[in-house]
Amino acid sequence: MNPNPQWLDTLLQPPSPITFVWTEGNVESRYSSLPDLHASFSKHTVEWEQSNTHKFFKQLLENLDITVKIDKIVCFGLGFLSNPNQFGERRSHIQHASALTIASTLANRYPYQHPIRIYAQDPRYTDLDKSFLSSVGVTVLRDPNGFLEVDERTLVFSVAPDVCVRQIVADLSRPAAMVWDTVSEDTKEKEEWREEEMWGEMVWVA
Repeated sequence: MNPNPQWLDTLLQPPSPITFVWTEGNVESRYSSLPDLHASFSKHTVEWEQSNTHKFFKQLLENLDITVKIDKIVCFGLGFLSNPNQFGERRSHIQHASALTIASTLANRYPYQHPIRIYAQDPRYTDLDKSFLSSVGVTVLRDPNGFLEVDERTLVFSVAPDVCVRQIVADLSRPAAMVWDTVSEDTKEKEEWREEEMWGEMVWVA
């Protein structure tokens, strides 16, 4: 019997105390066509650009005290755009619109530079999401390629991801900047674990 080469790679790797697994699977889509997704995203983009948060965000980026010329933005865990949950959909659309705001604002700071590249990594992107993101200039990457793209000229954008993106990025490289949600102090690990069904699989959570 010939062994599976993927299992051989796994067995030959040095042991790790913790393993992160991002599951990709079929998810229900809110939209049946690309024009429908475009229309919804445009609506949420207008909402975002008319908000006080957008105004403050742009001012923050325009006055960012940084000497490195950022040439790429890498986004992690911004959610899938065709989310059937209305709240999740709105949140994901506005976060992706924020990534486009970052790119356009930074591009105005470096007018003679090549266009700022935008990458996004999220295991729940649907085929429709990927087509849409490609149409607005965002390249979708599979894990771990997003992490491998991060270098000293990168801005990392991630809000409340399901994995410890900040810690992983800090271990791999030193990006030019990171846009993050509020960072709280480390809390004592919960000792009670329970088994729950998530996305059709049984997983252990604390």
